[in-house]
Amino acid sequence: SMLKSREATAEEEQRCGLVHRVYLPERAGLERVPLAVLVHGRAGDCRVPWVFSKALETLRPIVVAPQAPIADPIGGFSWWLMDHPPETESPAVVQTTAAQLDLPMRRLSSFIENAAELYGADPERVVALGFSQGAAMLSTLSLRYPERFQAVGILAGFIPRAAMEQQVRRPEALPQYFIAHGTSDPVVPFQRAEESRNYLEQLGAKVFFHQENVGHKVGTAGIRALRSWLESLPEIR
Repeated sequence: SMLKSREATAEEEQRCGLVHRVYLPERAGLERVPLAVLVHGRAGDCRVPWVFSKALETLRPIVVAPQAPIADPIGGFSWWLMDHPPETESPAVVQTTAAQLDLPMRRLSSFIENAAELYGADPERVVALGFSQGAAMLSTLSLRYPERFQAVGILAGFIPRAAMEQQVRRPEALPQYFIAHGTSDPVVPFQRAEESRNYLEQLGAKVFFHQENVGHKVGTAGIRALRSWLESLPEIR
């Protein structure tokens, strides 16, 4: 079942830098627990990605879901704006520029650091799960600062080509990656998932790849696979 989150207080929001929802597990004593970050996609909000918290139950992490800072004209909030409707076959996925990514990346990056500190999570055990545009944000961030993440889920998402082109040095130690993608995704074509996998494997990353006959979403089998994958990682136990 989904973890029950609450809205962050005004003070927590200010300390972390973005509107967000949070789940704090009951903890015996003061031992540090992992931090899980759930990042929504285009025209979403911080309530949407809690469906992925079903995969986190046995980990018992502190969970935060930040809300993108830009109110999108099509509704909800986005990490960057695109000038075409979401249901069209997506040329904008290709055209995401480094400049578009830069500011929201900095906001998300400092949010994750601030949240770990504020809520007392272990900064050495960070799991980040992003859906669609949120996955583009996290994959870019994890390539830029690989040492800050132990596990990254790219769910119905992609690695922006701008991020691939910027990646000059081969990182020392990359996080483990989980990619889930629907074979009939009309928004982010399935081949983008294969491209992301190949790219990460070339960099030397370990990638678990889950494909399912669904559209732009993660199916029940995908959530189950995500859960088993997370439970198998000693890095975040």
